[in-house]
Amino acid sequence: MSKKEEKKVKKVKNKEKVDTGEIKPKWKLWMTIVSVILGIGLIAGATLLGVYLARGGQTGETPVYPSGITFVQDDSYLELYNQANGQLEVTDNFTLTITSTDTEAVVNQRSVNLSLDKPNPSPDGQYISNGVIRVPSVVQLNTPFTVELFPEHLQDENGEQVDWIAGGIATITARSAYSQSQASAINVKVAVDVPVYSTEAIILNDDGNPAEKIVIGETFTIQTKFIPAKSEYMYSDVTYNSNSSSWQENVASENVRKKLAFYQSSSDNVTPVYDTSTTMHFVAGDDIVDGVQLNAYVFKDAKSQINAEDDLIKDGQTGEGYYTQMVNILSSSQDSAYLTSTRIDIGTADVSAFNISLANSFDIIQNNTTRIYVSNQVSGSINVGAYVQDSNLMAVPSMLSNVLLSFSYTDRQGQ
Repeated sequence: MSKKEEKKVKKVKNKEKVDTGEIKPKWKLWMTIVSVILGIGLIAGATLLGVYLARGGQTGETPVYPSGITFVQDDSYLELYNQANGQLEVTDNFTLTITSTDTEAVVNQRSVNLSLDKPNPSPDGQYISNGVIRVPSVVQLNTPFTVELFPEHLQDENGEQVDWIAGGIATITARSAYSQSQASAINVKVAVDVPVYSTEAIILNDDGNPAEKIVIGETFTIQTKFIPAKSEYMYSDVTYNSNSSSWQENVASENVRKKLAFYQSSSDNVTPVYDTSTTMHFVAGDDIVDGVQLNAYVFKDAKSQINAEDDLIKDGQTGEGYYTQMVNILSSSQDSAYLTSTRIDIGTADVSAFNISLANSFDIIQNNTTRIYVSNQVSGSINVGAYVQDSNLMAVPSMLSNVLLSFSYTDRQGQ
């Protein structure tokens, strides 16, 4: 018999066994064994999954939830924290860390949800912002996370849109992500400083009006305009409320802090007069000079100014010494300071009008002192009320020093 015929006979015999049922018990045994193994595997898997979920996704350990949470108050935190105002005061992105207050148990359920006042979640839900700061929606205990300062669009002098720190006050609230946790929610207030983008220096004459020309001998000052306007206030102590179209104070009035401007003249024909450690005015000299340059310095952010102030106070500087030292610091700090320069002409005034408001005679008592002022209202004294106006119809108070007073009088006898 050939091999081909042997295979055909064997196949026929196997078919006969299947038909007679001789092979079925063996298959049944194997099917039963396989079914038992699969059943045990499914039961074990379900049991492990139940334990895994019950333990918050942690296998091999019992879930331990925080009984309390707190912000880690390390050196970087304390450096930013202003205890008087009860807030973190920041000029740049910074990091925070939340930890458990548990000392005996090791917490393994570490997820913490963050929220903000007036929150706006990102499309993917991973972050939330409120127009002041941006933080992750969920963080982990003992893992630092970054607080980002939120930008806004600012239009520069060329009409271009630039991203600039929006600033403002925000509150971060943190709470355990687990309903089983007994930890209370915690929060911290964050005050964001708005840096100075640019400034404009405005010269004011002795009458307090903007001027491009100053008269010889005239007293004048400089006023600084901050751009954006809210950058003048440190750490958003005062912010603009667009809903009410008004400015609102976020700290007590006596605690409101401002960025200060310090001024410097490039001409010897202008004399600086230091009124206090942080204020001054100028007096024009006797020479006619065109294009006198005046410099106005400001610190770009609150932190830079406060650091400089602290250093000068430690050195015992006051008055003129404090002011001039501050100008030196600003003029040599290109990264942290902003300079604006303006020019002024010093010359003579073209007087177009001179008037006095005193129309009636007045009495002088013999042997008593009587003070007479050209243009100054002082109780118990005589005010002539002199007024000088230039060809531009602007008051020129400095010209009053050139007014000559003369009197005619009549005694009791009419002589």
